[in-house]
Parts: sequence; C-alpha cells; structure tokens
Amino acid sequence: MSLTSAHAPELVRLAGLAQDPTVAAFLRAHAATLAGSPATPAGASSEPAGSALAQDAGTAPLAPAAAPAPPRPAPSATPVPPAKSVHVQHITQYGWDQTATAVKIYITLAGVEDATVETSFTEKSITATIRGVGGCDRAFSLSLAEKISSCAYKTRNGRLVLTLAKAQPGSWAHLTAAEKKKADKDLDKVAAKGDPGDGLMSMMKKLYDDGDDEMKRTIAKAWTESREKGSGAGPF
Repeated sequence: MSLTSAHAPELVRLAGLAQDPTVAAFLRAHAATLAGSPATPAGASSEPAGSALAQDAGTAPLAPAAAPAPPRPAPSATPVPPAKSVHVQHITQYGWDQTATAVKIYITLAGVEDATVETSFTEKSITATIRGVGGCDRAFSLSLAEKISSCAYKTRNGRLVLTLAKAQPGSWAHLTAAEKKKADKDLDKVAAKGDPGDGLMSMMKKLYDDGDDEMKRTIAKAWTESREKGSGAGPF
C-alpha cells in the first residue's frame, strides 16, 4: 500500500484514538510527512558544528592487504625458538552517531595514537586491529545492519574514530545486523499475537509489510524505543 497526502487526515484521526503516546506521536509525525512537513532525521551527529566526516590529516584509507612473503630458510641448523603468541583482546565498548551520509564509531583506548591500526571492510561488516597497545593486540569487528561503501580511520587523544560511508543516504535505525534482526523478530511476534478489537495494530503491521526500507526502519525504531521506555501501554 502506498500512502499519499490524502491519507494524512486518517492518520491524525487514528492518533487521537491511540492509547500509547509513542504510537500517537508516530502517527502524527507520519501524517505531517505525508502532508509535506519537514522531518528531522534520526541519529543526527552530536559532534560540534564544523566537524568534518571527510578524511583529514591522520586519516588512513583502507589499503589492499599485501601478499605474505615466502618464509626464508634458516641460515643454519641451529634450532629456532617458537615465536611468542600475542594476546588479543576483543573490544566490545564503543559509541556511534551518524549523519545522512556517514556513520562514525568511537573507541576510547589510551595510547592508540602511537599504535599500528589495520582496517578492512565488506559492504556489511568492518574489522579493525590495533597493535602495540599495553603489550597486546586489540580487535574490533561488527556485522552492520546496512551497507557501506568505504571505511577510514583516524586516531587522536586516546580515541580511534572509524568513519563509514553509507552506500545509500538516509537514517539507520540500527547499527548492527543483530540489533536489526531482533527488532524485526519482535515486530513479527507482536503482530502474530493479534487483537481482534485493535485495528491500529493491523494498520501498523500493514505499514511495515508494505513500506519501503525507510518506513520499516522508522517503525522498527519506534517499536524499540517503546520497549526501552517500558511503558507497558501496548506494543507500539
């Protein structure tokens, strides 16, 4: 179903019938969008004005990995002691924000500006390895909810910043694939329960099923925020 400005009054009417404030706000916002009102994109960057997402001094674009050199034979028969194994710690704490065209991931790590950083990416994943900090290596990886076209990094004042260029401009409701999968699963569970006396639930499910990717992200985000608030007033 494709909604047009003619559906805006009906959405406003349904907003007045909604019991949950989150649902009412969502319906009014969508009605305003159909009527031509501008909407503030979710996840706007919280960095100070003037900050640039483009690569600057210290930004290193991903370079293709060089083929490993073949091992050289030992010059003598003297036994060579085995190489010491390097302990690798996996980074799980990070922050992120976004603009319409890029996502930034922030990792705080003392001494990272003096370390060796290696990054790689696919269209829906990123990996970063940080060598030489505190006597061990650090590893960071994410499976992404949406596609990216490039990955770059910079280090400064104990912080590593990964800048991901979005393959398509827009707002991401979720950063990771796991978060997106959970939100989609929760929506399906709620819709499966059904409530014969609640036409609003059916309408929201239909909007999700028939909507484009942006509509699905918006509804999934509204559902996730409603759960986090723990209002207990309904599924949306």
